Amino acid sequence: MSAIARLQYEAEPLAEFIERLTPKYAPIPPHHQPIIDVIEQTRHQPVFAAISMPPRGGKTETLAHGLAWRTVYDPACLNFYATFGDSLAQQTSRRVRKLVREAGMPLSPEAQNVHDWRTIFDGGLKATSVGGDVTGRGCNSGLIVADDLVKGREFAESKLNRDRAWDWLRDDLMSRLEPGASLIVNMTRWHEDDVIGRLKIDGLGQDWTFIEIPAIQSLEGAATDENEDPTARSYWPSRYSLGDLRSVRARGEYGWWSLYQQRPFPRGGGMFKRAWFDVVERAPTGGIVVRGWDLAASTEKDSANTAGVKLRLVGGRVYVEDVVCIKGTPHEVEQLIVTTAQQDGHGCAQDLPQDPGQAGKSQKSYLASKLHGYVVHFSPETGSKELRAEPFAAQAQALNVSLVRGNWTVAYLDEIESFPAGRMRDRVDASSRAYSRLVQASRKQGDADGGHEVTAQAPSLPDGVTREEIAALAELL
Repeated sequence: MSAIARLQYEAEPLAEFIERLTPKYAPIPPHHQPIIDVIEQTRHQPVFAAISMPPRGGKTETLAHGLAWRTVYDPACLNFYATFGDSLAQQTSRRVRKLVREAGMPLSPEAQNVHDWRTIFDGGLKATSVGGDVTGRGCNSGLIVADDLVKGREFAESKLNRDRAWDWLRDDLMSRLEPGASLIVNMTRWHEDDVIGRLKIDGLGQDWTFIEIPAIQSLEGAATDENEDPTARSYWPSRYSLGDLRSVRARGEYGWWSLYQQRPFPRGGGMFKRAWFDVVERAPTGGIVVRGWDLAASTEKDSANTAGVKLRLVGGRVYVEDVVCIKGTPHEVEQLIVTTAQQDGHGCAQDLPQDPGQAGKSQKSYLASKLHGYVVHFSPETGSKELRAEPFAAQAQALNVSLVRGNWTVAYLDEIESFPAGRMRDRVDASSRAYSRLVQASRKQGDADGGHEVTAQAPSLPDGVTREEIAALAELL
């Protein structure tokens, strides 16, 4: 067996490598384990992962040990380390090189520049910064780490600088990838349009794993509000207590939710606030139920999503029961609407927007034909998104809206809190439409009942009813 093959075969687990080389890091904090797992995967298959966690969470040090580990046990592979500035690139490169030497891997005496040093097997590390040189050699089954490509708040608030970091990652750094190579993007979130935010929209031809580690977590590990969630806990309790993290939050909500909770929202949002919504396990039965839809016109990466939000009005209180959201082809959107209507049942009216002109009429006819047996309403959008959202926002501000806990809850709150300045507004638009239909239905029921509040279910319909019958029933709601 060759020396390289023996090293690869006998590689120790990364956690043991870290604890052996740097005993002060033992035991490994639990929030580092997902990073360790991803790095270990890069030895066996190409991995594309984006990691976000709070400042001073130990992410760069873990990645530095990971690069050293890869260099020791895959000494013929060339790895890359890139960050926002050259001084940090040099500092991290020296740290990795020191770890490699301490682990016993001989280095080439001919290639010891801090920006580009090699092992005797011609692998090693090339370190650079945004805008810096990456040419010369490729990453041959090694690991590229893009670590904090955004320098800080002032840098992140500039679209020109965000574009610069994105373009350099895409056109320069990723050009070094060779078959079998992996890329880990690691950063603290500063802005919803930062590199990770853009990768969630455009994966640049790769399937990405997104690892998000918020400072204050629910039992499931998701970002939560400790003022509302009694189960909230610190991501690193041995180092940062909940009290410590509350002190950090007191510096400002904008920085807290982006830097520490990995949920950046833009300045200018604020029509809705997270604290206005309580989360319940289930909604009461009865009442009026409507699902409002917002339909996307394109599947392009920068286009909107199609969203459907199901609201229930019971006893004067609004419950957000379910949210679906996709970026799909017209056929996929059609299938989602039909499948969702079937799951909602005949007691839930479906309310869809109608585009103006003949195309909108054709779409209305086609979708209605797919929804025989369901109460369906179509109407054009009028007024701005903000104006349409005001009635629902007023109910939320009055603490009159509850969310039923689901896998959609966090994404829904993220979008609604950033409205109207956020990039995505689809769930808000769908909520506005559903709430408007609820109000109309409630008023008509009140008039029909002599002004008294009633609880009613939309009627179940047999299969095979005509579109005219559906339209007539929809006018009753």
